[in-house]
Amino acid sequence: MRVDVSTTKDISGECDKRTYVCESDPEPLRAPDLADCKRLLSAVPQKLQSLDDGLNTLQFQSLSVSPTNPGRALGGTQDNGTFAFTGSPTWTETVGGDGGQSGFDPKMPGIRYHNYFNATPEVNFHGNDPKKWLDIYDVLQASDEQQSFYSPFTPDPTVGGRAYTGLESVWRTDDHGGAEADLEQNGCNALNLDPDRENPCGDWVRVGANLTSDSFGPERSGDFSGVAVDPFDPDHAWVTYSGYDAYTPDTPGHVFEVTYDPGRGVARFEDRSYDLGDQPITDVAYNEPTGDLYASTDFGVLRLPRGSRSWVQAAPGLPPVAVYGLTLSGNGRVLLAATHGRGAYQLPLPARPRVRISGPPRVEVGTRARYQAIARGNGPFSFAWAVPGRPAKPRGARISFVATRPGVRFAKVQVTDADGTVTLAGRRVRVVDTKKPAVTFAVGGRGRRLSFGGNVVDPGGIARVRISFGDGSSRALRPGRRGYVAARHVYRRAGSFTVRLEATDRSGNRAVAVERVRAGR
Repeated sequence: MRVDVSTTKDISGECDKRTYVCESDPEPLRAPDLADCKRLLSAVPQKLQSLDDGLNTLQFQSLSVSPTNPGRALGGTQDNGTFAFTGSPTWTETVGGDGGQSGFDPKMPGIRYHNYFNATPEVNFHGNDPKKWLDIYDVLQASDEQQSFYSPFTPDPTVGGRAYTGLESVWRTDDHGGAEADLEQNGCNALNLDPDRENPCGDWVRVGANLTSDSFGPERSGDFSGVAVDPFDPDHAWVTYSGYDAYTPDTPGHVFEVTYDPGRGVARFEDRSYDLGDQPITDVAYNEPTGDLYASTDFGVLRLPRGSRSWVQAAPGLPPVAVYGLTLSGNGRVLLAATHGRGAYQLPLPARPRVRISGPPRVEVGTRARYQAIARGNGPFSFAWAVPGRPAKPRGARISFVATRPGVRFAKVQVTDADGTVTLAGRRVRVVDTKKPAVTFAVGGRGRRLSFGGNVVDPGGIARVRISFGDGSSRALRPGRRGYVAARHVYRRAGSFTVRLEATDRSGNRAVAVERVRAGR
Protein backbone atom coordinates (compact mmCIF):
# COMPACT_ATOMS: atom_id res chain seq x y z
CA MET A 1 0.00 0.00 0.00
CA ARG A 2 1.40 3.43 -0.97
CA VAL A 3 0.41 6.32 1.35
CA ASP A 4 0.39 9.84 -0.15
CA VAL A 5 1.31 12.32 2.60
CA SER A 6 2.02 15.28 0.31
CA THR A 7 -1.38 16.67 1.26
CA THR A 8 -3.13 15.79 4.51
CA LYS A 9 -6.31 16.78 6.30
CA ASP A 10 -6.75 17.65 9.97
CA ILE A 11 -9.85 15.97 11.39
CA SER A 12 -8.64 15.87 15.01
CA GLY A 13 -11.75 17.79 16.05
CA GLU A 14 -13.70 14.56 15.67
CA CYS A 15 -11.94 13.19 18.74
CA ASP A 16 -13.99 15.42 21.07
CA LYS A 17 -17.13 13.63 19.90
CA ARG A 18 -15.81 10.11 20.43
CA THR A 19 -16.74 8.07 23.48
CA TYR A 20 -16.07 4.75 25.15
CA VAL A 21 -18.89 2.24 24.86
CA CYS A 22 -18.19 -0.63 27.20
CA GLU A 23 -20.48 -2.27 29.74
CA SER A 24 -21.39 1.15 31.14
CA ASP A 25 -23.06 4.10 29.50
CA PRO A 26 -20.98 6.00 26.90
CA GLU A 27 -18.29 8.24 28.44
CA PRO A 28 -15.78 10.68 26.89
CA LEU A 29 -12.25 9.62 26.01
CA ARG A 30 -9.78 9.84 28.86
CA ALA A 31 -6.95 12.39 28.53
CA PRO A 32 -4.17 10.05 27.23
CA ASP A 33 -6.50 8.44 24.65
CA LEU A 34 -7.84 11.83 23.60
CA ALA A 35 -4.30 13.08 23.04
CA ASP A 36 -3.43 10.02 20.92
CA CYS A 37 -6.62 10.43 18.89
CA LYS A 38 -5.89 14.10 18.08
CA ARG A 39 -2.30 13.31 17.14
CA LEU A 40 -3.28 10.51 14.75
CA LEU A 41 -6.11 12.43 13.10
CA SER A 42 -4.23 15.70 12.75
CA ALA A 43 -2.68 14.65 9.40
CA VAL A 44 -4.85 12.08 7.61
CA PRO A 45 -3.48 11.13 4.14
CA GLN A 46 -5.74 12.06 1.26
CA LYS A 47 -4.78 9.10 -0.94
CA LEU A 48 -4.04 5.37 -0.36
CA GLN A 49 -2.89 3.49 -3.45
CA SER A 50 -2.92 -0.31 -3.58
CA LEU A 51 0.18 -1.97 -5.00
CA ASP A 52 -1.40 -5.44 -5.09
CA ASP A 53 -3.45 -4.96 -8.27
CA GLY A 54 -2.71 -7.81 -10.66
CA LEU A 55 -0.61 -9.79 -8.18
CA ASN A 56 -1.29 -13.51 -7.78
CA THR A 57 -1.85 -13.42 -4.04
CA LEU A 58 -5.09 -15.38 -3.64
CA GLN A 59 -4.88 -18.32 -1.27
CA PHE A 60 -6.76 -21.04 -3.13
CA GLN A 61 -8.02 -24.01 -1.15
CA SER A 62 -9.08 -26.10 -4.15
CA LEU A 63 -10.16 -25.88 -7.79
CA SER A 64 -12.89 -27.58 -9.80
CA VAL A 65 -13.21 -27.66 -13.58
CA SER A 66 -16.16 -27.89 -15.95
CA PRO A 67 -16.68 -31.43 -17.29
CA THR A 68 -17.27 -30.07 -20.80
CA ASN A 69 -14.85 -27.12 -20.95
CA PRO A 70 -11.46 -27.22 -19.16
CA GLY A 71 -11.27 -23.44 -19.66
CA ARG A 72 -14.00 -22.91 -17.05
CA ALA A 73 -13.19 -23.37 -13.39
CA LEU A 74 -14.24 -22.51 -9.85
CA GLY A 75 -11.88 -21.99 -6.93
CA GLY A 76 -12.42 -21.44 -3.22
CA THR A 77 -10.03 -19.08 -1.47
CA GLN A 78 -9.27 -18.46 2.18
CA ASP A 79 -11.24 -15.41 3.42
CA ASN A 80 -11.88 -14.15 -0.12
CA GLY A 81 -14.79 -16.24 -1.37
CA THR A 82 -15.16 -18.47 -4.44
CA PHE A 83 -13.93 -17.20 -7.80
CA ALA A 84 -14.94 -18.22 -11.32
CA PHE A 85 -12.64 -18.46 -14.34
CA THR A 86 -14.20 -18.33 -17.80
CA GLY A 87 -11.13 -18.19 -20.03
CA SER A 88 -10.11 -14.55 -19.68
CA PRO A 89 -7.15 -13.55 -17.49
CA THR A 90 -9.53 -12.11 -14.90
CA TRP A 91 -11.17 -14.23 -12.21
CA THR A 92 -14.59 -13.07 -11.01
CA GLU A 93 -15.75 -13.43 -7.44
CA THR A 94 -19.09 -15.21 -7.54
CA VAL A 95 -19.68 -15.45 -3.79
CA GLY A 96 -17.92 -14.02 -0.73
CA GLY A 97 -16.81 -15.39 2.63
CA ASP A 98 -14.45 -18.30 3.10
CA GLY A 99 -14.17 -20.37 -0.06
CA GLY A 100 -14.01 -24.15 0.32
CA GLN A 101 -14.69 -26.98 -2.14
CA SER A 102 -16.63 -26.31 -5.35
CA GLY A 103 -17.92 -28.27 -8.33
CA PHE A 104 -19.94 -28.55 -11.55
CA ASP A 105 -22.88 -30.84 -12.27
CA PRO A 106 -21.65 -33.46 -14.81
CA LYS A 107 -24.78 -33.32 -16.99
CA MET A 108 -25.66 -29.63 -16.68
CA PRO A 109 -22.43 -27.68 -16.01
CA GLY A 110 -24.46 -24.47 -15.62
CA ILE A 111 -25.49 -25.87 -12.21
CA ARG A 112 -22.63 -25.24 -9.78
CA TYR A 113 -21.71 -25.69 -6.12
CA HIS A 114 -19.51 -23.97 -3.59
CA ASN A 115 -18.83 -24.28 0.16
CA TYR A 116 -17.84 -21.82 2.86
CA PHE A 117 -15.89 -23.32 5.77
CA ASN A 118 -17.33 -26.46 7.41
CA ALA A 119 -19.97 -28.50 5.58
CA THR A 120 -21.83 -25.56 4.02
CA PRO A 121 -22.64 -26.41 0.39
CA GLU A 122 -24.71 -24.04 -1.71
CA VAL A 123 -26.06 -24.62 -5.23
CA ASN A 124 -26.52 -22.18 -8.09
CA PHE A 125 -28.85 -23.13 -10.96
CA HIS A 126 -27.74 -20.04 -12.92
CA GLY A 127 -24.00 -20.42 -13.41
CA ASN A 128 -21.97 -17.77 -11.60
CA ASP A 129 -24.83 -15.35 -10.81
CA PRO A 130 -23.92 -14.07 -7.32
CA LYS A 131 -27.58 -13.44 -6.46
CA LYS A 132 -28.73 -17.00 -7.13
CA TRP A 133 -26.84 -19.09 -4.58
CA LEU A 134 -29.15 -21.30 -2.51
CA ASP A 135 -28.41 -22.72 0.95
CA ILE A 136 -28.56 -26.56 0.99
CA TYR A 137 -26.61 -27.15 4.22
CA ASP A 138 -29.19 -26.93 7.03
CA VAL A 139 -29.51 -30.72 7.36
CA LEU A 140 -25.72 -31.07 7.67
CA GLN A 141 -25.35 -28.31 10.24
CA ALA A 142 -28.17 -29.81 12.31
CA SER A 143 -26.45 -33.22 12.46
CA ASP A 144 -24.42 -34.26 15.49
CA GLU A 145 -21.37 -35.15 13.38
CA GLN A 146 -18.10 -33.24 13.57
CA GLN A 147 -16.85 -31.39 10.48
CA SER A 148 -13.51 -30.38 9.03
CA PHE A 149 -12.85 -26.67 8.55
CA TYR A 150 -12.82 -27.33 4.80
CA SER A 151 -15.09 -30.36 4.51
CA PRO A 152 -14.63 -32.73 1.56
CA PHE A 153 -17.22 -32.27 -1.17
CA THR A 154 -17.60 -33.49 -4.76
CA PRO A 155 -20.32 -33.80 -7.38
CA ASP A 156 -20.70 -37.30 -8.78
CA PRO A 157 -18.53 -37.41 -11.94
CA THR A 158 -21.22 -39.11 -14.06
CA VAL A 159 -24.67 -38.94 -12.39
CA GLY A 160 -26.42 -35.60 -12.75
CA GLY A 161 -27.86 -34.09 -9.57
CA ARG A 162 -25.83 -36.34 -7.28
CA ALA A 163 -23.21 -34.92 -4.93
CA TYR A 164 -21.34 -36.12 -1.85
CA THR A 165 -19.92 -34.42 1.22
CA GLY A 166 -18.01 -35.82 4.17
CA LEU A 167 -18.52 -35.30 7.90
CA GLU A 168 -18.03 -38.29 10.17
CA SER A 169 -20.14 -40.13 7.60
CA VAL A 170 -20.54 -39.71 3.86
CA TRP A 171 -23.69 -37.76 2.94
CA ARG A 172 -25.40 -37.74 -0.46
CA THR A 173 -28.00 -35.78 -2.38
CA ASP A 174 -29.52 -36.98 -5.66
CA ASP A 175 -31.20 -33.74 -6.79
CA HIS A 176 -28.69 -30.92 -6.25
CA GLY A 177 -29.82 -30.61 -2.62
CA GLY A 178 -33.40 -29.88 -3.65
CA ALA A 179 -35.50 -28.45 -6.47
CA GLU A 180 -34.76 -24.80 -7.22
CA ALA A 181 -38.41 -23.71 -6.89
CA ASP A 182 -38.81 -25.50 -3.55
CA LEU A 183 -35.61 -24.00 -2.15
CA GLU A 184 -36.61 -20.50 -3.23
CA GLN A 185 -40.09 -20.87 -1.77
CA ASN A 186 -38.64 -22.15 1.50
CA GLY A 187 -36.51 -19.00 1.91
CA CYS A 188 -33.12 -20.60 1.14
CA ASN A 189 -31.66 -17.80 -1.00
CA ALA A 190 -28.22 -17.16 0.47
CA LEU A 191 -28.55 -13.37 0.25
CA ASN A 192 -31.92 -13.34 1.94
CA LEU A 193 -32.15 -16.39 4.18
CA ASP A 194 -35.45 -16.62 5.99
CA PRO A 195 -34.62 -17.09 9.69
CA ASP A 196 -38.09 -18.55 10.20
CA ARG A 197 -37.97 -20.92 7.19
CA GLU A 198 -40.49 -23.72 7.53
CA ASN A 199 -38.19 -26.58 6.44
CA PRO A 200 -34.42 -27.15 6.55
CA CYS A 201 -32.63 -26.23 3.33
CA GLY A 202 -31.11 -29.29 1.65
CA ASP A 203 -32.09 -32.95 1.50
CA TRP A 204 -28.84 -34.75 2.30
CA VAL A 205 -28.96 -38.31 3.67
CA ARG A 206 -26.27 -40.42 5.33
CA VAL A 207 -24.67 -43.18 3.26
CA GLY A 208 -23.19 -46.13 5.13
CA ALA A 209 -21.50 -46.25 8.51
CA ASN A 210 -19.70 -43.66 10.58
CA LEU A 211 -16.09 -43.71 9.32
CA THR A 212 -14.31 -42.54 12.46
CA SER A 213 -13.98 -45.94 14.16
CA ASP A 214 -10.71 -47.88 14.41
CA SER A 215 -12.17 -50.70 12.30
CA PHE A 216 -11.25 -48.79 9.14
CA GLY A 217 -7.51 -49.27 9.58
CA PRO A 218 -4.60 -48.00 11.66
CA GLU A 219 -3.87 -44.34 12.19
CA ARG A 220 -1.31 -42.99 9.75
CA SER A 221 0.66 -39.78 9.55
CA GLY A 222 -1.73 -36.83 9.68
CA ASP A 223 -5.10 -36.57 8.03
CA PHE A 224 -6.32 -38.37 4.95
CA SER A 225 -5.78 -35.65 2.33
CA GLY A 226 -6.49 -36.99 -1.16
CA VAL A 227 -7.76 -39.86 -3.29
CA ALA A 228 -7.40 -40.60 -7.01
CA VAL A 229 -9.50 -43.46 -8.35
CA ASP A 230 -8.43 -45.55 -11.35
CA PRO A 231 -10.97 -44.63 -14.07
CA PHE A 232 -11.01 -48.25 -15.29
CA ASP A 233 -11.16 -49.98 -11.89
CA PRO A 234 -13.26 -48.54 -9.03
CA ASP A 235 -11.53 -50.92 -6.59
CA HIS A 236 -8.10 -49.44 -7.37
CA ALA A 237 -6.96 -46.02 -6.11
CA TRP A 238 -4.14 -43.92 -4.68
CA VAL A 239 -4.49 -42.10 -1.35
CA THR A 240 -2.37 -39.56 0.50
CA TYR A 241 -1.81 -38.36 4.07
CA SER A 242 -0.84 -34.88 5.26
CA GLY A 243 1.23 -35.56 8.38
CA TYR A 244 4.72 -36.66 9.41
CA ASP A 245 6.02 -40.20 9.93
CA ALA A 246 7.73 -38.94 13.07
CA TYR A 247 4.34 -38.87 14.80
CA THR A 248 3.30 -42.38 13.66
CA PRO A 249 6.59 -44.31 13.32
CA ASP A 250 4.80 -47.69 13.38
CA THR A 251 2.68 -46.81 10.31
CA PRO A 252 4.92 -44.69 8.06
CA GLY A 253 4.09 -43.53 4.55
CA HIS A 254 2.52 -40.60 2.72
CA VAL A 255 1.34 -42.02 -0.64
CA PHE A 256 -0.29 -45.43 -0.99
CA GLU A 257 -1.63 -47.51 -3.85
CA VAL A 258 -4.76 -49.29 -2.61
CA THR A 259 -6.48 -52.33 -4.12
CA TYR A 260 -9.80 -53.40 -2.61
CA ASP A 261 -11.00 -57.00 -2.71
CA PRO A 262 -14.83 -56.82 -2.66
CA GLY A 263 -15.14 -60.56 -2.16
CA ARG A 264 -13.14 -60.57 1.06
CA GLY A 265 -13.98 -57.01 2.08
CA VAL A 266 -10.32 -56.05 2.64
CA ALA A 267 -7.91 -53.58 1.06
CA ARG A 268 -4.19 -53.95 0.36
CA PHE A 269 -2.06 -50.82 0.93
CA GLU A 270 1.28 -50.54 -0.90
CA ASP A 271 3.57 -47.66 0.04
CA ARG A 272 4.54 -45.53 -2.96
CA SER A 273 6.27 -42.76 -0.97
CA TYR A 274 9.73 -43.95 -2.09
CA ASP A 275 12.09 -40.93 -1.92
CA LEU A 276 9.51 -38.27 -0.97
CA GLY A 277 11.03 -37.76 2.44
CA ASP A 278 9.01 -37.14 5.59
CA GLN A 279 6.76 -34.35 4.34
CA PRO A 280 2.98 -33.89 4.25
CA ILE A 281 1.21 -34.67 0.98
CA THR A 282 -1.88 -32.51 0.45
CA ASP A 283 -3.50 -34.11 -2.61
CA VAL A 284 -3.00 -36.65 -5.41
CA ALA A 285 -4.00 -37.03 -9.08
CA TYR A 286 -3.59 -39.96 -11.48
CA ASN A 287 -3.09 -39.38 -15.21
CA GLU A 288 -4.34 -42.63 -16.74
CA PRO A 289 -3.06 -42.03 -20.31
CA THR A 290 0.55 -42.01 -19.12
CA GLY A 291 0.20 -43.91 -15.83
CA ASP A 292 1.94 -41.02 -14.03
CA LEU A 293 1.01 -40.04 -10.46
CA TYR A 294 1.05 -36.42 -9.23
CA ALA A 295 1.29 -35.32 -5.57
CA SER A 296 1.09 -31.82 -4.11
CA THR A 297 3.21 -30.70 -1.17
CA ASP A 298 3.97 -27.56 0.83
CA PHE A 299 6.62 -26.74 -1.79
CA GLY A 300 4.99 -27.54 -5.15
CA VAL A 301 3.89 -30.53 -7.23
CA LEU A 302 5.83 -33.78 -7.77
CA ARG A 303 5.40 -36.53 -10.35
CA LEU A 304 6.01 -40.28 -10.10
CA PRO A 305 6.52 -41.54 -13.67
CA ARG A 306 4.93 -44.88 -14.49
CA GLY A 307 7.16 -47.74 -13.37
CA SER A 308 9.55 -45.43 -11.49
CA ARG A 309 10.54 -45.48 -7.82
CA SER A 310 11.72 -41.87 -7.75
CA TRP A 311 9.60 -38.70 -7.53
CA VAL A 312 10.59 -35.72 -9.72
CA GLN A 313 9.42 -32.15 -10.18
CA ALA A 314 6.18 -32.20 -12.17
CA ALA A 315 7.19 -29.34 -14.50
CA PRO A 316 9.01 -25.99 -14.44
CA GLY A 317 7.11 -22.73 -13.97
CA LEU A 318 5.40 -23.28 -10.62
CA PRO A 319 6.94 -21.19 -7.82
CA PRO A 320 7.96 -22.93 -4.58
CA VAL A 321 4.64 -22.60 -2.78
CA ALA A 322 2.21 -24.73 -0.81
CA VAL A 323 -0.27 -26.45 -3.14
CA TYR A 324 -3.44 -27.48 -1.33
CA GLY A 325 -5.36 -29.10 -4.17
CA LEU A 326 -4.87 -30.91 -7.50
CA THR A 327 -7.65 -31.27 -10.06
CA LEU A 328 -7.55 -33.26 -13.29
CA SER A 329 -9.85 -32.01 -16.05
CA GLY A 330 -12.52 -34.35 -17.35
CA ASN A 331 -10.62 -35.16 -20.53
CA GLY A 332 -7.43 -35.72 -18.54
CA ARG A 333 -5.34 -33.23 -20.49
CA VAL A 334 -5.00 -30.41 -17.93
CA LEU A 335 -3.83 -30.58 -14.31
CA LEU A 336 -4.89 -27.63 -12.11
CA ALA A 337 -2.98 -26.65 -8.97
CA ALA A 338 -4.51 -24.53 -6.18
CA THR A 339 -1.70 -22.65 -4.42
CA HIS A 340 -1.86 -20.98 -1.04
CA GLY A 341 -0.85 -17.43 -1.89
CA ARG A 342 0.25 -17.54 -5.54
CA GLY A 343 -3.05 -18.06 -7.33
CA ALA A 344 -4.04 -20.93 -9.63
CA TYR A 345 -1.84 -22.77 -12.14
CA GLN A 346 -2.48 -25.27 -14.89
CA LEU A 347 -0.23 -27.86 -16.53
CA PRO A 348 -1.11 -29.24 -19.98
CA LEU A 349 -0.63 -33.01 -19.94
CA PRO A 350 0.33 -35.22 -22.88
CA ALA A 351 -2.64 -35.91 -25.13
CA ARG A 352 -3.57 -39.46 -26.02
CA PRO A 353 -2.64 -40.70 -29.49
CA ARG A 354 -5.60 -40.81 -31.87
CA VAL A 355 -6.09 -44.34 -33.19
CA ARG A 356 -8.23 -45.88 -35.95
CA ILE A 357 -8.47 -49.62 -36.62
CA SER A 358 -9.25 -51.08 -40.02
CA GLY A 359 -10.09 -54.72 -40.70
CA PRO A 360 -13.00 -57.05 -41.53
CA PRO A 361 -16.05 -56.97 -39.20
CA ARG A 362 -16.74 -60.69 -39.84
CA VAL A 363 -14.20 -63.54 -39.81
CA GLU A 364 -14.62 -67.28 -40.37
CA VAL A 365 -13.04 -69.60 -37.80
CA GLY A 366 -9.86 -71.09 -39.20
CA THR A 367 -9.26 -68.31 -41.71
CA ARG A 368 -6.59 -65.63 -41.52
CA ALA A 369 -7.72 -62.04 -40.78
CA ARG A 370 -5.61 -58.91 -41.30
CA TYR A 371 -5.94 -55.70 -39.28
CA GLN A 372 -4.16 -52.36 -39.20
CA ALA A 373 -3.94 -49.60 -36.56
CA ILE A 374 -3.31 -46.04 -37.76
CA ALA A 375 -2.08 -43.66 -35.04
CA ARG A 376 -1.77 -39.88 -35.03
CA GLY A 377 0.11 -37.84 -32.45
CA ASN A 378 3.57 -37.79 -30.92
CA GLY A 379 5.24 -40.74 -32.64
CA PRO A 380 6.96 -43.09 -33.00
CA PHE A 381 4.36 -45.50 -31.66
CA SER A 382 4.36 -49.05 -30.36
CA PHE A 383 1.37 -51.37 -30.88
CA ALA A 384 0.33 -54.28 -28.63
CA TRP A 385 -2.76 -56.25 -29.72
CA ALA A 386 -5.15 -58.72 -28.12
CA VAL A 387 -7.16 -60.67 -30.71
CA PRO A 388 -9.53 -63.71 -30.78
CA GLY A 389 -7.13 -66.08 -32.49
CA ARG A 390 -3.55 -67.27 -32.97
CA PRO A 391 -1.28 -65.55 -32.19
CA ALA A 392 -3.35 -64.02 -29.38
CA LYS A 393 -1.00 -61.05 -28.73
CA PRO A 394 0.66 -59.91 -31.95
CA ARG A 395 2.63 -56.66 -32.17
CA GLY A 396 3.03 -54.00 -34.82
CA ALA A 397 0.81 -51.61 -36.74
CA ARG A 398 -0.17 -54.35 -39.23
CA ILE A 399 -1.04 -57.79 -37.86
CA SER A 400 -2.72 -61.01 -38.94
CA PHE A 401 -4.15 -63.93 -36.99
CA VAL A 402 -6.13 -67.11 -37.52
CA ALA A 403 -9.54 -66.76 -35.84
CA THR A 404 -10.23 -69.46 -33.24
CA ARG A 405 -12.90 -68.12 -30.90
CA PRO A 406 -16.45 -67.99 -32.29
CA GLY A 407 -18.84 -65.28 -31.12
CA VAL A 408 -18.86 -61.49 -30.86
CA ARG A 409 -15.27 -60.60 -29.99
CA PHE A 410 -12.98 -57.59 -30.08
CA ALA A 411 -9.67 -56.87 -31.74
CA LYS A 412 -7.98 -54.53 -29.24
CA VAL A 413 -4.80 -52.53 -29.53
CA GLN A 414 -2.79 -50.56 -26.98
CA VAL A 415 -0.87 -47.73 -28.63
CA THR A 416 1.98 -46.02 -26.76
CA ASP A 417 3.54 -42.81 -28.07
CA ALA A 418 7.03 -41.36 -27.60
CA ASP A 419 6.08 -39.81 -24.21
CA GLY A 420 4.68 -43.07 -22.87
CA THR A 421 1.07 -41.89 -23.25
CA VAL A 422 -1.25 -44.83 -23.83
CA THR A 423 -4.47 -45.15 -25.82
CA LEU A 424 -6.69 -48.21 -25.97
CA ALA A 425 -8.78 -48.82 -29.10
CA GLY A 426 -10.91 -51.71 -30.24
CA ARG A 427 -13.02 -53.01 -33.10
CA ARG A 428 -15.93 -55.39 -32.74
CA VAL A 429 -15.41 -58.63 -34.68
CA ARG A 430 -18.00 -61.32 -35.28
CA VAL A 431 -16.18 -64.65 -35.51
CA VAL A 432 -18.41 -67.24 -37.20
CA ASP A 433 -17.99 -70.99 -37.51
CA THR A 434 -19.96 -72.63 -40.33
CA LYS A 435 -17.66 -75.58 -41.01
CA LYS A 436 -18.09 -79.04 -39.54
CA PRO A 437 -15.30 -80.69 -37.56
CA ALA A 438 -12.97 -83.10 -39.39
CA VAL A 439 -13.50 -86.62 -38.03
CA THR A 440 -11.54 -89.79 -38.89
CA PHE A 441 -10.90 -93.08 -37.11
CA ALA A 442 -9.57 -96.59 -37.67
CA VAL A 443 -10.14 -99.99 -36.07
CA GLY A 444 -7.62 -102.46 -34.69
CA GLY A 445 -7.54 -105.57 -32.55
CA ARG A 446 -8.77 -109.16 -33.02
CA GLY A 447 -11.69 -111.29 -31.93
CA ARG A 448 -14.26 -109.52 -29.86
CA ARG A 449 -11.69 -107.17 -28.22
CA LEU A 450 -11.28 -104.18 -30.60
CA SER A 451 -9.54 -100.83 -30.33
CA PHE A 452 -10.50 -97.55 -32.00
CA GLY A 453 -8.29 -94.54 -32.66
CA GLY A 454 -8.85 -91.35 -34.60
CA ASN A 455 -8.74 -87.54 -34.77
CA VAL A 456 -11.36 -84.82 -34.31
CA VAL A 457 -10.20 -81.35 -35.39
CA ASP A 458 -11.95 -77.96 -35.56
CA PRO A 459 -10.36 -74.47 -35.61
CA GLY A 460 -12.95 -73.17 -33.15
CA GLY A 461 -12.46 -76.03 -30.73
CA ILE A 462 -14.28 -79.27 -29.99
CA ALA A 463 -17.09 -79.20 -27.44
CA ARG A 464 -17.80 -82.92 -27.13
CA VAL A 465 -17.00 -86.30 -28.71
CA ARG A 466 -18.93 -89.58 -28.45
CA ILE A 467 -18.35 -93.03 -29.89
CA SER A 468 -21.21 -95.54 -30.37
CA PHE A 469 -20.07 -99.16 -30.74
CA GLY A 470 -23.18 -100.45 -32.58
CA ASP A 471 -24.22 -102.89 -29.86
CA GLY A 472 -26.26 -100.40 -27.84
CA SER A 473 -23.32 -99.06 -25.83
CA SER A 474 -21.48 -95.74 -26.22
CA ARG A 475 -18.89 -93.63 -24.47
CA ALA A 476 -17.86 -89.95 -24.26
CA LEU A 477 -14.25 -89.28 -25.28
CA ARG A 478 -11.90 -86.45 -24.44
CA PRO A 479 -9.64 -85.29 -27.29
CA GLY A 480 -5.97 -85.28 -26.52
CA ARG A 481 -3.09 -83.55 -28.23
CA ARG A 482 -3.92 -82.56 -31.81
CA GLY A 483 -7.43 -83.95 -31.38
CA TYR A 484 -6.47 -87.59 -30.92
CA VAL A 485 -9.13 -89.85 -29.43
CA ALA A 486 -8.95 -93.55 -28.51
CA ALA A 487 -11.23 -96.25 -27.07
CA ARG A 488 -11.33 -100.00 -26.46
CA HIS A 489 -14.40 -102.19 -26.44
CA VAL A 490 -15.19 -105.83 -25.84
CA TYR A 491 -18.21 -107.15 -27.70
CA ARG A 492 -20.27 -109.83 -25.93
CA ARG A 493 -20.98 -111.71 -29.15
CA ALA A 494 -19.49 -112.10 -32.57
CA GLY A 495 -21.00 -110.31 -35.51
CA SER A 496 -20.94 -107.16 -37.65
CA PHE A 497 -21.47 -103.77 -36.01
CA THR A 498 -21.75 -100.15 -37.23
CA VAL A 499 -19.44 -97.86 -35.21
CA ARG A 500 -20.09 -94.10 -35.19
CA LEU A 501 -17.64 -91.44 -34.02
CA GLU A 502 -19.49 -88.12 -33.58
CA ALA A 503 -17.88 -84.74 -32.82
CA THR A 504 -19.59 -81.38 -32.07
CA ASP A 505 -17.67 -78.10 -32.15
CA ARG A 506 -18.24 -75.05 -29.95
CA SER A 507 -20.60 -73.51 -32.48
CA GLY A 508 -22.83 -76.59 -32.54
CA ASN A 509 -21.64 -77.92 -35.91
CA ARG A 510 -21.65 -81.74 -35.93
CA ALA A 511 -19.78 -84.33 -37.98
CA VAL A 512 -19.93 -88.14 -37.93
CA ALA A 513 -17.53 -90.82 -39.19
CA VAL A 514 -18.92 -94.36 -39.67
CA GLU A 515 -17.09 -97.66 -39.92
CA ARG A 516 -18.45 -101.22 -40.30
CA VAL A 517 -16.52 -103.62 -38.05
CA ARG A 518 -16.63 -107.37 -37.45
CA ALA A 519 -16.11 -108.93 -34.07
CA GLY A 520 -14.89 -112.50 -34.28
CA ARG A 521 -15.21 -115.47 -31.90
